[in-house]
Amino acid sequence: MKIKIQANAKINLYLDVLNKRNDGFHNINTLMQSVDLCDDLYFRVSKQTKIVCNEKALENKDNLIFKAIEKYNETAKTNFNLFCKIKKRIPLASGLGGGSANAAAALIAVNYFNNNKLNNFELIKLAAKIGSDVPFFIIGGTVSATGKGEILERKPNIEKSYCVLFKYGNKSSTADMYSKIDSVDIKTPSASEMQKECFNKFLYVLNNKEDIETVIKSFKALGAYKAGLSGAGPTVFGLFLNKSEAEKAYKAFKKISKNVYFCETENYALKIVD
Repeated sequence: MKIKIQANAKINLYLDVLNKRNDGFHNINTLMQSVDLCDDLYFRVSKQTKIVCNEKALENKDNLIFKAIEKYNETAKTNFNLFCKIKKRIPLASGLGGGSANAAAALIAVNYFNNNKLNNFELIKLAAKIGSDVPFFIIGGTVSATGKGEILERKPNIEKSYCVLFKYGNKSSTADMYSKIDSVDIKTPSASEMQKECFNKFLYVLNNKEDIETVIKSFKALGAYKAGLSGAGPTVFGLFLNKSEAEKAYKAFKKISKNVYFCETENYALKIVD
């Protein structure tokens, strides 16, 4: 028996990082949105957990999929191992949640093989032990997240939009980004202003802040009704209601970089395909 899961990327329509918690995580306030740039993951039960991927760097035990399966077995008191083949499309270290999406897909897969023993609430609680973004991918769509990412509230789907993603430069480790953010002292806008301006606190600790702001302004000049930084970067997104404008923006950025992606907003994060 095998299962195929489509795991969509996410963008952060806004992201504020609050105080550091006693458990080492940070409290956050963010609004996340699924987009249909996806990885395809194929799972089957195996004697030992193994990952095969077109990105060879992911074929190791640092991959969150291993942690997801381990935590599931601890919680459900089972002993599953999975063979996982990944067709990777979501760029690595991009702020688009690819690793978290894959971990959430592994939870869904192992739960499927265990006759869906855990419900969604239990899976979300389990996902929070793996990473701050992982709980979102159990629900997907348009979702606000607080706490360390585990307190979720499904929001009305935003208007169907075309999304252009530009991965600008390389990302520092997420741990480094969070360690820097504790020293940032800026006035946080209201929730409505954060959403309107796509506020992202990580922007203020980037070495290339001015360059990123120029990219954001370029998206808006090309017709995007929203543009901002996703996650801890370095990917900048532009949202368009007009497909032809989005395509023009995609072509414009594609002339200067290969790290440009065209996708659409979606109302789910994970989908069992077959």
